[in-house]
Amino acid sequence: MGAEMHSDGPVLHITPGRAARPGQTVRGNDLRAAATLVLAALGIDGETIIQGVEHLGRGYADLAGQLTSLGASIDQRATS
Repeated sequence: MGAEMHSDGPVLHITPGRAARPGQTVRGNDLRAAATLVLAALGIDGETIIQGVEHLGRGYADLAGQLTSLGASIDQRATS
């Protein structure tokens, strides 16, 4: 999603960047990946479609509702 990363031994340096293509479709393959993608999507322009958000229910109760209460625009839709 546009960040630059490099490791220095046990330290990972992450520099936020501008997304190459705003409004991307991405997939979270586990709980932490899905949560990270949701948070990253909040910082870029355009609509981001995140697949794999069913993992979020295992660790984050009503994450979409909590983020919406803070001003995020989140629309959860079932996909086929």
